[in-house]
Amino acid sequence: MKLLMVEDDAESLELSCRLISHEFAYLTVLQAADGVIGLEVFREHLPDIVISDITMPGMDGIALAAEIKALQPETKIILLTAHSDKRRLSLSMELGINDYILKPIDFKALVTAIRACLDEIGHEVRRGQR
Repeated sequence: MKLLMVEDDAESLELSCRLISHEFAYLTVLQAADGVIGLEVFREHLPDIVISDITMPGMDGIALAAEIKALQPETKIILLTAHSDKRRLSLSMELGINDYILKPIDFKALVTAIRACLDEIGHEVRRGQR
């Protein structure tokens, strides 16, 4: 299973990936420094879960999520943001985003969100939907 972390803050990206890799040793954790690179990595590796910051240069997280859902609708997506903008939350929910976590990232909340995505993937596999 693969997880893609998309974050334009290099320090946050590195720390998050390290923590996720430690908590979920069986996941291959991929990284991208912005939405444009994230979409390229997604197309190449087709990860099962994508975690993305919303506010990024080039392509924001909502645009990235829309592109990913158009390519592979079953992909699980968790968005991160420093803002509790109701319009963005509404847009992301319309896209079928699995979770929305405020920054600074509460790692326990992120782990819980990843586990929920993995559980959902497991149910889909057992039902033959993947």
